Amino acid sequence: MNQSDKKVNIGHCCNRAPSNQWPVMATVINALTGVAAYVVGYLGGDFYLASALWVICYIAGGFFGVFSAYEALREGKINIDILMILAALGSAYIGAYAEGGGLLFLFSLSNTLQSYALERSFRSISTIMDLKPDMVSIKKNNNWIDKNLDEVKIGDICLVRPGSNIALDGVVISGKSDVNQAPITGESMLVIKQPGSLVYAGSGNKTGILEFKVSSLNSDSTLSKILVMVEKAQASKSKTQSKLERLEGYYAIFVLAVSGLLLLVSTVVLGDGFYDSFYKTITWLVVASPCALIIAIPASYLSAIANAAMHGVIFKGGISMERAAEIKAVALDKTGTLTYGQPRVVDVYSPDMKVNELMASILPLELKSEHLLAQTIVKHAKEQNINSTKEVQDFKSIPGRGVEGKIGDYLYVIGNKGMFIDRQVAVPKLFDDQAKAMGDKGEMIVFVALKNADGYKFLAVIGFLDQLRKESSLMVKSLRAMGIKNVVMLTGDHTKMAASISKELSLDNYYAELLPEQKLAMIKEISKKDAVAMVGDGVNDAPSLAAANLSISMGEGANDMAISTAEVILMSNDLRKIPFLLSLSRQARRVVYQNLTIALSVMVTLSVINFGFGLPLTVGVVAHEGSTLLAALNGLRLLFFKDSQEV
Repeated sequence: MNQSDKKVNIGHCCNRAPSNQWPVMATVINALTGVAAYVVGYLGGDFYLASALWVICYIAGGFFGVFSAYEALREGKINIDILMILAALGSAYIGAYAEGGGLLFLFSLSNTLQSYALERSFRSISTIMDLKPDMVSIKKNNNWIDKNLDEVKIGDICLVRPGSNIALDGVVISGKSDVNQAPITGESMLVIKQPGSLVYAGSGNKTGILEFKVSSLNSDSTLSKILVMVEKAQASKSKTQSKLERLEGYYAIFVLAVSGLLLLVSTVVLGDGFYDSFYKTITWLVVASPCALIIAIPASYLSAIANAAMHGVIFKGGISMERAAEIKAVALDKTGTLTYGQPRVVDVYSPDMKVNELMASILPLELKSEHLLAQTIVKHAKEQNINSTKEVQDFKSIPGRGVEGKIGDYLYVIGNKGMFIDRQVAVPKLFDDQAKAMGDKGEMIVFVALKNADGYKFLAVIGFLDQLRKESSLMVKSLRAMGIKNVVMLTGDHTKMAASISKELSLDNYYAELLPEQKLAMIKEISKKDAVAMVGDGVNDAPSLAAANLSISMGEGANDMAISTAEVILMSNDLRKIPFLLSLSRQARRVVYQNLTIALSVMVTLSVINFGFGLPLTVGVVAHEGSTLLAALNGLRLLFFKDSQEV
């Protein structure tokens, strides 16, 4: 078994071949030559032609099985592939070429289905390292020199310019700037960084120049730790695979042992002839070979996975669906998951001006700013068909504070409270009270004022909020309806904002201001009681996604790291698909149990008949393949599954 096999498991034990065109070609060749050989033989055609066709059929159908069996034997193991090959060769030995060819066809078909439908190559987690530059400017003898990150020492002074990513963790010693640290902490708004503030590697510096003192080496940065946590969390998910591999070996040994015992008892104890004893032994190998298990289980998961894909939900394999069926708790990131990840204007307090008039007056100033909140105001104005052709003079952007500029005869000042504290301007109580009320709802606040000969006149308070997705509430209600009793939010955002959203959605709990390692700890804590699904979209979610029993990533606009870590991807970012995928997985599990019952019942029944009364090989193959078809058709019902809880 190659290394990629450990990443995909659908609960059956058959050959795992490399994912390329060869399994398909082998299956097609097996089927075509097998049918041709049967027809030639049935019509009394050339014996050598029929024999050659059967040889090609067997080679094509058994190639990957022989390869897998050889690899297992080299490691001192016995797997089910060996049973399949022996059963097919034994069938050929006694002249039952069609039966052996049919077994190899099912074997090859199963390999093909797995290779092309279930085997998923996980994307490289090295994309996380793209968030930080290779070089950084270090202060040395009052000059700035570029150094490789691995050469930087703790205590070195680094420079980061606007538009650049922060290379290492550190503490700001000079400068002010707005920093986007959403990839690390998940905060939806830009964070003001000034002397004394912590900065994280991978964060994006937006507006000002910062100097910071390095607090950790490149290998110990928060970003590097995220990478390590993801690797460890992903590595801890191989228990199911290991159990199935052990079960496969035990079953194969059991069948071979019974085969040897059956041949010995039949020939020595019962005195049957070798041909009859061998015939009965080969029949046992046929009915004991888990063809129904091999084809029926992937047929169920393939159908469910195809159904999910048609609904915009991508599973990375059957093991993901198995895990989804066990989920009892759901943890959700906030920014970009429960919310759109983009702030919107939600409150405007302007006692002396109409809102549209206010927006028109400040639009020229905001058009010149690259700040996220300024862009939000511009977008809001466009949505309201508000325009302005006035010109701005003396425009100035103050990092971490806001903007100002002269429009007509007045100097407009737009910014946070710190903008006015720096100017020793007191915010009027009426406006300050409104700002506090908005802040209590989790809103980001900016003040609008103009300066004239008489001083500052405050015009408005504008509140911004990263709005909830419209389907968030419906999703929570559907989870409740299907029995999920623990729905929580994990976010790096501020407590007030998290509390507001939690209350609006009636969540069971929320945890705010979390760093990636704290999110990871919360997932581990929740998983002690219930199997938990984590839903997220950012790099900061990757460790908790990897550690959860099931990881679900928003697909549209999600970070590559989150998508590569997640086992399930919501392509349309529709949260209503979460209840759907959980319900579909539960139904798939029920169908799999039904298929297992069908397959095992037929195997046991045929084995008993073979031991007690003697079973014709043809009957054994037909009954066995019939059970395979029945189980496969049962699995195909999942293509038409519709969730009664889907909203």
